[in-house]
Amino acid sequence: AEKGYPSLRFDLSGFGDSQNRQGTQTDLERAKTDMIEAFQWLEDRAVAQKFVLVANCSGVDSLHAVACIDSRVVGAVSIDGYAYRNIGVRLLRPKRLLEIARWQRRLRLRKAQLITSPGAPEPVVGVWKREYPSQAKFAQDLKLLVNRNVKLLFVFTSGMDSLYGYEDQFYDMFGFRKVIEIAFFNRADHLISTMAD
Repeated sequence: AEKGYPSLRFDLSGFGDSQNRQGTQTDLERAKTDMIEAFQWLEDRAVAQKFVLVANCSGVDSLHAVACIDSRVVGAVSIDGYAYRNIGVRLLRPKRLLEIARWQRRLRLRKAQLITSPGAPEPVVGVWKREYPSQAKFAQDLKLLVNRNVKLLFVFTSGMDSLYGYEDQFYDMFGFRKVIEIAFFNRADHLISTMAD
């Protein structure tokens, strides 16, 4: 915003300060509706007609879905979004199990969980399960977005190291080396929470 780009950050229905949307839509359908309504709100006020979306982790689900269907999206930044294992990651896995920093990170996370919620039950794994598009479907979507000249930046951190393990992994799997940008911060945590990162 300081550089002159109008910016809107809002909570999707049912998250943070936003109330639940009434109806029988799925979470993803509600998120798409929310985002398209936000576009329209900005357009009606002559703030913007084209949009660049930025999302982290599961927020990438709605970012990706809307980018694929709304031509007003001209750019997207996906942080720790969709990643797919390949042979390169499988070969790196044994080596990464010996990394001390990786184990220190896991221990700090576990300690923080115990401090913030002593005696709390373990989270139910199914609550955080996401429906990834298949690798073939994601490749199709990438082609559609590239053909529409949508600028894409995929950022990966250590939070995805079980799926994404080296700088060129995306290009090795999907191509698009000259048209899609990748940033790999293998020492940054999932939320890129330090000022240095």
